[in-house]
Order: sequence, then structure tokens, then C-alpha cells
Amino acid sequence: MSNSEPSEPAETTSGENKIPTAAAFVLPEELTKDSIRTSVWQQLEKANLVNFPLPCWGRIPNFKGCEQANSKLIELDVFKNAKVVKVNPDKPQEPVRVSVLENHKSLYVPIPRLREGLLSLVVLEEGCTNNDIKNAVRPKGIQACGKPIDLSAKINIDLVVLGSVAVSKEGHRIGKGEGFADLEFAMMMHMKAVNQDTIVVTTVHDNQVFDKLPHELFKAHDVPVDIIVTPTQVITIEKRLPKPTGVIWNLLSQRRLNLMPILQKLRELDQEAGKDVTLKEEDSDAETQRRYKPQYHLNRRHRYRRRSQPNRQVSESQDEGAAGEGARPQRPKKKNLRPRRKRVTKKDGSGELAENGVDEKNEANGGTDPSNNKRATSKRRNNERRNYRKQKNTFDFSLRVGNIDRNVRVRDLKAALAERGVKPNEITWRGYKGFCVLHFAKPSSKNVTKTNALNSSAPTAGGGGDNSIGVDNIIESLQDLKLSANSEKSLVIEPAKPISRIETTDVTSV
Repeated sequence: MSNSEPSEPAETTSGENKIPTAAAFVLPEELTKDSIRTSVWQQLEKANLVNFPLPCWGRIPNFKGCEQANSKLIELDVFKNAKVVKVNPDKPQEPVRVSVLENHKSLYVPIPRLREGLLSLVVLEEGCTNNDIKNAVRPKGIQACGKPIDLSAKINIDLVVLGSVAVSKEGHRIGKGEGFADLEFAMMMHMKAVNQDTIVVTTVHDNQVFDKLPHELFKAHDVPVDIIVTPTQVITIEKRLPKPTGVIWNLLSQRRLNLMPILQKLRELDQEAGKDVTLKEEDSDAETQRRYKPQYHLNRRHRYRRRSQPNRQVSESQDEGAAGEGARPQRPKKKNLRPRRKRVTKKDGSGELAENGVDEKNEANGGTDPSNNKRATSKRRNNERRNYRKQKNTFDFSLRVGNIDRNVRVRDLKAALAERGVKPNEITWRGYKGFCVLHFAKPSSKNVTKTNALNSSAPTAGGGGDNSIGVDNIIESLQDLKLSANSEKSLVIEPAKPISRIETTDVTSV
């Protein structure tokens, strides 16, 4: 079967946010599910079409444009008419989960790796805000707000939304390779929560859609899709493929059942019903190992580790008898051609390098008292640590800025704040999570006098001026602030909780 390629979509825009596209992806020569996954992951990263988390290997890719795909999905009649929706917990489907709750629909999310059950019903308290909804659809929020559903529960799911690594316009779907989506659908079939008429939708990037994928790669347990939604188009499968009717036990091993108690419970129910529940003898389940971690993403500490070389020749100076048969040969030690230079710390705190590792005081004593240098060096380092702590900024108050789009950068926020005359001392940036924290410190009297002498104009908040400038003044000056002219939502400014310590890696100085 010849390799198929997805058609390259025309570059479209949503406001000023362009949906990134790339050249059509090429399928590998050897067509297997693993080779197709690897090829798609590699080409997505190479074309810069994925967002955090990275790398996308071994994941459902968080493709760029997932918000635009969600906007097209919620306009479909199948979504508008659905009352109960099941959405997978992956990052690119997070906008879909938010839309389900915002439209007052029931949201079911699979329990991660099916270790403690099958589904969780996300339940929110009355009067929740948009930020509460966004937090509830994330992994920690699902764990906190989720209500586990037993196999005996009577539920009817109207719409199933899945993530994919690759799909075809014929309805075939390839996931990340661990089989959880297929197991979840088969178990929902057992609960009669879904049936052959239940619509399955997937949201992907245009370059994850192929015209055809080999039919022989897909078996009875694979879940097909009925609708494909991308940032630029909606593809409806004309000839829908049959869905799994239940769990196929001869494809599972005993080890996987031991990891999933709910699967063991389902097997007992099928056994009581007289069904064949024989498991496969060989443990070769796909999720037994992480196969897709590329070499360049390994821990750097072990990246350049020297491999042992058993064939290395023993040096002539080494005693062959002492080495023994099979012992690891030792590399001959190099002689120190230059003596090590030590830093000598004097009483006045200044330091100078002493040649040959001996300072003047030790030279007078014959160079036999190295403890003096060690004590002085330790004392100097302790003084440096104390001075660093004293110089560390302390903040009087902080403000939390919400409703930040993912494509916004910290420089855009700084420019918008400068137009309003607000200049925080430091910014803790969490733009990828939709918020940041502005930290303000009232200047000391010395700094105020110096600033007023240099500049007689009105001071900016947090950057100098009198101590009367406070939280209310800044919040009032930042009302209805938007980071771009085409932005539909204003930033939400509110007081933040007191922060006693700020990590250096999380702070962007202004």
C-alpha cells in the first residue's frame, strides 16, 4: 500500500493569532503503528507545531491551535445536543473539558491509567467562576472534584471526545500506544453507557490527518472516530467503522489485571455470565515500557558517560599479577605538571592567589598549617551568604493577574503596565498557566529623596514615589486592561496571597 500524506491546509487566522501549519507529513516506509507514531511525533516537533508539555513523544501531542479546534467542535450539533460528554484527560483536550462545564453539561473524565476506577464525574460547587472551572479540568482539579463511578452505575454518554496521534479520513485512529482509550470504551460498552451509535470525536492538528492508513493495522479492539475536528476544518466520516463490543480478554495479561482492580472485577462479572475470559500467557502489553523517549531527551548527567572499555590494554607500570584475570584495567595516572593555586584570604577580606599553594603566613611556618586558609575561606563564604540574604528584596504586597492568553509574553505585559504608569519591582510569570503575580515594594526614605531630586514628575506605582500608593490605587489604574486591541477579555486583577519566598528561577526582574 502506498504511503498517504495529509493535504496541506491553507494558513488561516483567528484574530491576530495565526494557526501554524507545516509541509505535509510523510509516512515512513515501514508502515506499523509504532513507526507512524514515531514519524508523527518527530515531524510535529521539527515543524514546531506542539506546545508544552514537551517532548511530545509518548503523549497525545498538545498541538498548536487546539483552542481553535475546540471552537469548531462546540458549534457542532452533536455537541450542542449532548447532555453527557466523556473527554480524555490529555492537555490538548483541556479546552473541550472547559467548554463542557461552561455549557452546563455533565463531564466524565477517565481515571488516570484506570488504577482506581473507570470514570470520574466532575462536580463543581454553585457559584463557581471561570478560573474555578479551568482549575477543575486539570489533573489535580479532576482528582479533587471528581466523583468515581462504579461499573454498576446507570449512565448514558451522548458524546465521546478522544485525543489522537494520527487519524485517517476513513475513521482509523492511532493513539499513544498504551491502549487505555480502547479499554475505556470497551468497559463503557459493558456498562451500556455507550453503543454503536455513540458519536466519537477527535481533535487534532491538520497535519495529523492522513487520507488513508493501512486497514490491516487495525483490529476489533481499536476505537474508530466518526468526526475529526482540526483548527481549520471539520471532517465527517461518511462510512462509519464498527466499534468494539467489549473487552477482548485474550489480548490482556495477568499483570495488567493486577494493576487495574476494576478490570479484574469486570473479568469476574464476565466469567459469571459464562464468557471466555482466558488471558494471554505472554506479558507483552504495550504499556509495560516507555518506548518512545528519544535519545536527546535523556538526563544530561548521564548523556556523556564514558562507556567501559574491557579491551583497553593494561599499562606496563601496572602489576599484572595484582590485576588478576578479568579485572578492569586501570588508566595510568597523570602527573601534576603545575601546582594547584590557592586563594589566600587576608584579615581585610581581600583575596589574592598564592603560587605553589603556600601563603606568606604558612611560608613562615614552613607551609605546614593549611587550616588557616580553610578557616578564612569558610568565613568569607559565610559572610557572602549573609550579605546575599540581606540584599534580597522584601515585598509589601502582590497582585495576581489572571485571564492571560498562552501566546502572550512577559514583554507584552510590561509594555501594557508601563502605559498605565505601573511598574512592579518583580514579576512571577506563569503565562502558560494563564496568570502571573506582580510584586511591589515601597521604597525607603533615602530612595524616595533621591528619586524626587532626580525627577519631579509623579511617581509610578511600585517603582518609586510616596508610601501612600497601595493595592487599591494600582487595581483601580489597571481596570479593563487588555494586552492587545483584538483581545476579547480583560485581565483580572486581584490581591495575591502573601509570598514569603520567591524562587529565583520563577522570577523575572523588571
